[in-house]
Amino acid sequence: MRTENRIFAGGARAALAAAALAWAPAPAGAAESGALTITLTPVSEFGVLVDTASFAFTVGVGTPAFTSSPVGIEIVGNAQPVELELAGSVTPSAPWILDPDETPGTDQLRVYALFSTVARSSRPVDADFTGSAERLVTSSPKRAGARGGGGGGFEHPSLGADMDGLPVGARRRLWLRLDAPSASTTAKPRTLEITVTATRDDP
Repeated sequence: MRTENRIFAGGARAALAAAALAWAPAPAGAAESGALTITLTPVSEFGVLVDTASFAFTVGVGTPAFTSSPVGIEIVGNAQPVELELAGSVTPSAPWILDPDETPGTDQLRVYALFSTVARSSRPVDADFTGSAERLVTSSPKRAGARGGGGGGFEHPSLGADMDGLPVGARRRLWLRLDAPSASTTAKPRTLEITVTATRDDP
């Protein structure tokens, strides 16, 4: 801004009058407004409790094994709804792998998973597990419910457990079927780990 010194005929009083001419008040009754923006970031927590840590099986080659009791699952935290994902891994990883389809193969372990309501006390029948590769636990995470294109692979109509959009406090039971490889190139024990992960699709 450039400042100039000027001498007005009326002295200081004339200078004030000239400055006043540069400002014009708003017309009577005219509204003036401003805006205040506040950003709120919620502190949200969500997770899943798994109440059974481990199982031990002795399986025959080419035969299935079942969990005799279910694994308890509960949604915890303060954010909802929640989706669940399952993924598995075998240790040592070689030579066994998790079978991604329902075709038996050497060193290919098939792991089926199904969720039920907590009211169910007996395991699903064999036919509930098989018949869909979507029910197989693989090394890649798969959604338990249908939301987000997961296909609802770990649901079955006879078990009554809706796995989509679970609220905090929701409880389910997880049942497993393990089909040993049709042939194995090792007789050493293998450890199967199944990870249950809670996720959210924030709007």
